[in-house]
Amino acid sequence: MTENKGQQFLIFSLSSKLYASNLRDVKRIVPLEKIFEVPLKRENYLGLVKFEGKAIPLFNLKSAINKGNTGYSPEDLIVVQYVRGQDVGFLVDKVDKVMTLDPNSFEDYESNIPGISKKIIEKENDIMLIYADEIA
Repeated sequence: MTENKGQQFLIFSLSSKLYASNLRDVKRIVPLEKIFEVPLKRENYLGLVKFEGKAIPLFNLKSAINKGNTGYSPEDLIVVQYVRGQDVGFLVDKVDKVMTLDPNSFEDYESNIPGISKKIIEKENDIMLIYADEIA
């Protein structure tokens, strides 16, 4: 009997490109609600959002990937992940599906974007692997 090396990944889109995050790191997917602005925020940081009765930081992955594209819409979703001891939200356009992929099949990918260094080609689509702890 062969051992299944696959792990589950959440596949989501940003500006019509596909990205993946290991599902074990994803806590929940929630709709975008009110964003509370904070002074002196850093790049890609939108502010705070309420999650399970507390305020958590919200990062715009779209602006991290497409420098200068900071827009978002009410249809966007928040992927909440546990990063370095706290819940953190990441804004995405759309959640597509959960896929089982072999982590060893991801190839190194030269990128100047923090948090993206690997990709996999799945049915002719490039899927970039996101490392949330390098973005937040």
